[in-house]
Amino acid sequence: MDLTGKGSTYASRSGAQELAKSLTDMMPSAGDYSSLVNSAALSVINEGIHIVNSEEKTIFYNAAMGAIEGIDPSAVLDRPLRQVFPHLSPDNSTLLKVLETGEPIYDVAQTYRTPTGDLVTTVNSTMPIVVAGRCVAAIEVAKTISRVRHLSQKLDQIPPKVTKPAGTRSSTGTPVGFAPADGLESTKPAKAGLRNALRPNYTMYTFDDILGVSPSILRAKSAAKSAAATCSPILIWGETGTGKELFAQSIHNASARSARRFVAVNCSALPESLAESMLFGSARGAFTGALDKEGLFEQASGGTLFLDEVSSASPALQSKLLRAVEEQAVRRIGGSRLIRVDVRVIAAANTDPAVAMSQGHLRSDLYYRLAAICIKLPPLRERKEDIPVLVREMTAAYAGSLGVKPPEYSPKVMERLSAHHWPGNVRELRNTIESVLALAPGKRVITLDDLPDTLRGRHIEIDDPDPAGPAGTINDRMALTEAKLIKDALEEAGGNVSRAARALGISRQSLYYRMAKLGMDKPLS
Repeated sequence: MDLTGKGSTYASRSGAQELAKSLTDMMPSAGDYSSLVNSAALSVINEGIHIVNSEEKTIFYNAAMGAIEGIDPSAVLDRPLRQVFPHLSPDNSTLLKVLETGEPIYDVAQTYRTPTGDLVTTVNSTMPIVVAGRCVAAIEVAKTISRVRHLSQKLDQIPPKVTKPAGTRSSTGTPVGFAPADGLESTKPAKAGLRNALRPNYTMYTFDDILGVSPSILRAKSAAKSAAATCSPILIWGETGTGKELFAQSIHNASARSARRFVAVNCSALPESLAESMLFGSARGAFTGALDKEGLFEQASGGTLFLDEVSSASPALQSKLLRAVEEQAVRRIGGSRLIRVDVRVIAAANTDPAVAMSQGHLRSDLYYRLAAICIKLPPLRERKEDIPVLVREMTAAYAGSLGVKPPEYSPKVMERLSAHHWPGNVRELRNTIESVLALAPGKRVITLDDLPDTLRGRHIEIDDPDPAGPAGTINDRMALTEAKLIKDALEEAGGNVSRAARALGISRQSLYYRMAKLGMDKPLS
């Protein structure tokens, strides 16, 4: 079997079966995993691959899975699965279930939040690897929804696991439907049993899911509601973690297009060589192995296409995006005819568009076409009166997922949370609450001692002139040093993440992961 991944799909039932059989044949004996661990072929498969052995230790985790989940593979490899994701059990993990039963699980659609805070929807198949009659490992193959062709036509075939109760976890251990991406907030009552289930139009959030009473968030919400009544393109901009996709989904669900699909794509994650075919589709014979395939514009026809981090697209791709938005038509790669589409485009950027244009990262003609309506989302530090409301809601939600009573917070803790700068915005706040509750299970009152080191000690900015000052903790200093190294490497590389990663001696995905962990914005490149 050719495991190069060219033209193959292993997330399907037949593909997963074929892959598991090939891997079984590769193993010389039940306890020798070297052929799997060192498999170059597995590394280049387009789908995410996660393999755990009979001792529940991750022995293989490819770059594609890391890209899906936003995890540096080194943080997962050679570690017990339940150590990385402590709340897993065979009841909520397909990997552990397959290890326990030796029975495969096919085509499960799962929506979950990754450790870096991004919301992903994948279709997974999990297979046992059986040697000498014994299940010696389990392999999970994951494919993102945005890469599954014609998925809207297969909705009835997707098992109901997309509407799992809060606290149910995906096969990799993250809670399904608990917390949204990009700093999303929710007001859904925990007692409802289901929380932000995936809708048939592939959204999870509406305007009811936005919390806050501050003037800045209310202005943004009001502008978005007005925009929803139009068909105009929209540009949403704000720092990482402020909730750009939440607003985009909410606009879609309040619009006349709500019954049709919401298709989201992160432009910074599109491989340059595949970006055009993924967005505009390809015609049979356009390149080796090419088939007639619709792109994301066609998939979103009648609905909404969300272009996240649009300024990270190359100038050439931005030019083609402009033409597609203006003409409401696309020409597939290698095709000769224009295909009419009816797409409402919502774009997002994590920096001021005026700055992006002045630096040459965003074409002015594309900006003026997309920014018929422009909505700025405020950072959390400018809406601190919302922090108590957010903390209360996040605490109730995560405590419910753990099956414990929500704790109270001491006045000093609330003062510290309100005083923090929150460079990662709502996403950072949510991750902080999750960490506190996970590490202090069953505690009735959260005190300063329960907060992460970065909140217990002095907050150090990247440009702090005295990182070694007496008030800084060792974790503060280590984080500052790492952030400075990354910042300097990115400046030397002119904002090019790939070059910066090479200079630092790490992978591009690892650099993105470290930046997300430190609350650093992705550069415009």
